[in-house]
Amino acid sequence: MTIRNKLNMKILLPLLALIAQNVYALDIPATGIQPHGLQRYCTAIDCVDSLGKFKNIYTIKKSNLPQVIPKRESLSWSDKSIASRANLIFERNPAVAMLLIENGEIIFERYDPRVNEKTPLLGYSMSKSLTSMNVGSAMCSGVFGPINTQAKKINPSLDGLSYGDATIKELLMMSSGSIRGTLKDGGNPKNAGLGNPAYQKLYWEVQNQLKAFGRYEKNKAGEFLKPGEEFNYKNLDTQTLALLFKKEGEMSFQNYFEKNIWQSIGAENDGYWIHDNNGIVHSPASFHATLKDWGHVALYLQNVLVTNQQDDCFTTYLKEATRQQIQNRGEELGDEYWVGRAFSGYGYQFWTNPVGGPSDAFYMLGYRGQRIAVNPKKKKIMVVISSEENYMGALYDLFAKW
Repeated sequence: MTIRNKLNMKILLPLLALIAQNVYALDIPATGIQPHGLQRYCTAIDCVDSLGKFKNIYTIKKSNLPQVIPKRESLSWSDKSIASRANLIFERNPAVAMLLIENGEIIFERYDPRVNEKTPLLGYSMSKSLTSMNVGSAMCSGVFGPINTQAKKINPSLDGLSYGDATIKELLMMSSGSIRGTLKDGGNPKNAGLGNPAYQKLYWEVQNQLKAFGRYEKNKAGEFLKPGEEFNYKNLDTQTLALLFKKEGEMSFQNYFEKNIWQSIGAENDGYWIHDNNGIVHSPASFHATLKDWGHVALYLQNVLVTNQQDDCFTTYLKEATRQQIQNRGEELGDEYWVGRAFSGYGYQFWTNPVGGPSDAFYMLGYRGQRIAVNPKKKKIMVVISSEENYMGALYDLFAKW
């Protein structure tokens, strides 16, 4: 190769790299990613480590008494075997971070080199389970009515909408009877365009979303569904739950969560909720936390569920929330609406009854492969953050055989 050709290559290669980079990712607007939609501006791991792309953020302060999850000092043969399997899965798939906890001790922890133990990681729809915990705690504290109270009686702005007719319980069970969410749209109504630049108001203003899709779905007989009649995975059912809280002050969604949930789990780091232009939290899918703090959520649930406290309202609620309250019969609705295929049951914003898995286990699920699995009886926990979800079968199998 001549000197001239070498010089040309030195100029050409960086240019090609720059072009390739711009093909796969767009520049973030100065105002932040909202309201243009996360998927337009990030690729691969960037879609998980995404906090810096948002404009409207509530910081949830870490616990005043943070708890450290200890690492097991001496791994048994069994520990080493499961850690070896976890390593293989991590190396062969788009895993970003993974944590295995047994009896309150870490036996496996690993990160993609581009993130670390301090990186706030987006849990997507694992946020729904946190929303459930917030709602359950608030009910038990008398912030709003009992579980069979209609949402519109708590927040009159929901009157006239299908979501408002549903009770808290029906919203928690994804059975409001409202327009169905689809698999393709990640639990949003078909062609809703939520997060799309062409539908900016639907992303900036949560209540516009509810108004736009606040009518009833029809069953196979062509009759309008009744609340509680059908399970269907819908982001807007979860979004409605955020509107049960006050807009501002101590009883706002975010402030109540910080004081009563994030403090209680012993979080070691700040967490983050994203909110709309009116300050309403995007409760279905926006919470960011470090890997270990997602682990703290799981440990808190495990520890509560193995207690024998029968008279504690929140303990009773969480026991109900993490076991089947309604069947997942999405297969009968067709592939378009069949979400959560690996689970035959649903609790209160938790997935239950894993197909082929331990019957005592429950899961928190998020788009693009965010998973938390908890088996309270065996005191085993798996936390996984991913950039894609094309290997979930391997994770389910790992946890089932552990």
